[in-house]
Amino acid sequence: MEPSILPFEKVLTRAVRSGQPVHILLGNGFSIGAWPAFGNELLSASFREALWDRGYKFRDNLHLMGSLEENPIVKHFEDGFDIESPFYSMREAEVKSQAMAKAVGEVHPKGHNELQPTHLCNAAAFVGRFRSIFTSNYDLLLCWVTMHSRTNSCNRHIAAYQYDDGFRPCEATHPDWKPLGFIPEKQDSRIGRRSITYLHGALHLIPMRTVGGRFLTNKISGRENRIMPSIVQRFKLIEPRLLEVIEGYGQFGYFPICIAAPTAAEKLEVIQGNDYLRCSFELFKRMNGHLFTYGWSFSHADQHIIDALLANERLLSLNVGIYQGDSELQCRVREVAAKRAAAGNLQISFYRSESAAVWESAA
Repeated sequence: MEPSILPFEKVLTRAVRSGQPVHILLGNGFSIGAWPAFGNELLSASFREALWDRGYKFRDNLHLMGSLEENPIVKHFEDGFDIESPFYSMREAEVKSQAMAKAVGEVHPKGHNELQPTHLCNAAAFVGRFRSIFTSNYDLLLCWVTMHSRTNSCNRHIAAYQYDDGFRPCEATHPDWKPLGFIPEKQDSRIGRRSITYLHGALHLIPMRTVGGRFLTNKISGRENRIMPSIVQRFKLIEPRLLEVIEGYGQFGYFPICIAAPTAAEKLEVIQGNDYLRCSFELFKRMNGHLFTYGWSFSHADQHIIDALLANERLLSLNVGIYQGDSELQCRVREVAAKRAAAGNLQISFYRSESAAVWESAA
């Protein structure tokens, strides 16, 4: 393991020269860089307020500040359900998912035009350097960034990569509705292609029942023929913003997938119960080559992701973005490397997050 923290370009160039695929795992630090309101304290307070509105009562007056990881949500409803029963767990997970979606929506920019175009261009150039993009974020910023890379608004050339997110046209209950659903048996075409994967769900991913009665995760789009016709009619949506469309689905009882469980075990339970999340996690576990992380904290709450890294013997290197010499993060990564040593060598490198110039131009 290299003790020093290197420039991003040096670490990336070394990985690319190996000839093996290079991937990126994005955490909340990616989104905070463009929109500070996604910071833990504000989002945590919004999440707890949304839970309270849904009848979730906190024990011991759990305070509203601090990160979600430092103050895990306690398992306690006042309605007296047995917390060990599967029914209770499913109900709690659903309530938390809805509350997290509302909380993220509350602090979210209302449209991509609230972000600076140059920042979107810089971020598009950054993620475009990786074969696969994995993220644990729920927000729409990555979606906007990849869409922006295909426009002519950037001042410098950015390759207009097409990213395969696994969603395909599927059956609908209305002839004018052309939804995009995630169909597990049609995922072989993603192998070897540039891809985007939301490991914990996202605001624009909503489970819905199809014509045949099957539940599929749908990708919500602002294009009129991709929106459920009843939503367009009820809310008179004309060139709607994506968040408006998502809110419209919520009015009809369709809510985004946003895993809000406080422990890795609970997150994994939700993942196994959803085709999209399960297939996404399997894709992450099967990657080969080099993995970069940016804005991802190696938290114990994401131990399921860390365990996947430890078990993946095809992973050659782990390259971790460090912001302003974060010594605690370095220690957590070294612990991961020590555990992995028994299964096979994994090269660990640290790079300065600031040197990647993800949103801001390099100085």
